[in-house]
Amino acid sequence: MVINKTGWDLSLSGWPSTDTWGGSSSATRWIDPPARVLPRGGAEIVRAWSANPAHMSASVTYSNTYRWAQWRYKSELSWALGFTTLGNTGASNGEVNAARIDRYGPNSKATYVLR
Repeated sequence: MVINKTGWDLSLSGWPSTDTWGGSSSATRWIDPPARVLPRGGAEIVRAWSANPAHMSASVTYSNTYRWAQWRYKSELSWALGFTTLGNTGASNGEVNAARIDRYGPNSKATYVLR
């Protein structure tokens, strides 16, 4: 789940990615892909699925541009060989992507609060 508490509407930056690691040909797909716009105060549930039992990651990046400034928030959840991590999760300098893992394992779940 991604929650927008930034005070700005955020746009999806490029297409979100899923990865099956190591060149695996296992099917990976979005069950609930992220919305193109995450309105301020809005929440988005994003779900992906993979047939690869060893590894899977899903990454979503939202951003906002105002005049010359740009803010980016990347949210990534990864599950590999029994370990669940937040992957390459972060935000632009001065911004916050408060992330927590809610459920570990192959059915991983995380919450990201963008501020």
